[in-house]
Amino acid sequence: MRTAVTWSLITVLSAALCFSYRGPIKHMLGLPDLHIVETVMDKTDFNDRMKVIHARLAPNVPPEHIVLLGDSIAQSFYADGLEPGTINLGVGGSTSYNLLDRLPVYTFLGRAKAIVVEIGINDLFNRTPQETVANIQRIVDQLPKKVPIFVNGLFPINPKRIRSETGRLPTLADIAEVNRGLGEICATGACAFIDTQPLADQTGELKDDNDFGDGLHLGPNGYREWDVILKTAIGKVARPKADIRYGGGCAASCSAVQVVIPNDRQSLTIRLPRPIATPLWSGGAGL
Repeated sequence: MRTAVTWSLITVLSAALCFSYRGPIKHMLGLPDLHIVETVMDKTDFNDRMKVIHARLAPNVPPEHIVLLGDSIAQSFYADGLEPGTINLGVGGSTSYNLLDRLPVYTFLGRAKAIVVEIGINDLFNRTPQETVANIQRIVDQLPKKVPIFVNGLFPINPKRIRSETGRLPTLADIAEVNRGLGEICATGACAFIDTQPLADQTGELKDDNDFGDGLHLGPNGYREWDVILKTAIGKVARPKADIRYGGGCAASCSAVQVVIPNDRQSLTIRLPRPIATPLWSGGAGL
């Protein structure tokens, strides 16, 4: 009897230890990973509705466009200014859990020109930095490997202005820890890390000029700064394809070629030293 009770206590204590310890023991024993447990911040009808809408959108998304995945900060971004045709899939209130939940409906990601992931700040109202990084790692792992992936660092905040209904508030230390973790993920070559610290002041808080007023969201100037950061980062990796357009009015040959650069909508007309044969098809061809 005593032996049975002893083993029962050992079993209960071992289970409690494994489920509370966020380390290798859980993985060795095949136990559930607590990082993906749904929290109160994840349960939003808005996310569920947007998932349905995005599923309807998916078949209509053309290839070779930048795709932005994220939360309300992404949703409020004028993505067409980043590059015409950029697909903005930001959903207000999203956590990493929500984005993981929506990923399966984004069937077009393999045809994207680049993917930008901006997520994580809402997690810190209910999750630890380690749990947040682990979820974003899962997001990166599920994205297509042949497409350039950019993981946006969590933006600086002004903690004094933030209000929370859950009782827990993100801190600058939390954000720094998450960003270190995201940098380590990208250091493996899985993605490119986008540093957002230029939006902070000397104390590490979000600059007043970049703050919408709630200490969390970006204002117009903050978005302008982020736009420059994104363009610089993406421009180094995801080069635009030029589009060749042959001069009109030539049936068998052309004496001029127009090269159109999609990113900035500029074009260059090149006069050829001698006419070239016109292709059998009309329209453009990617270089």
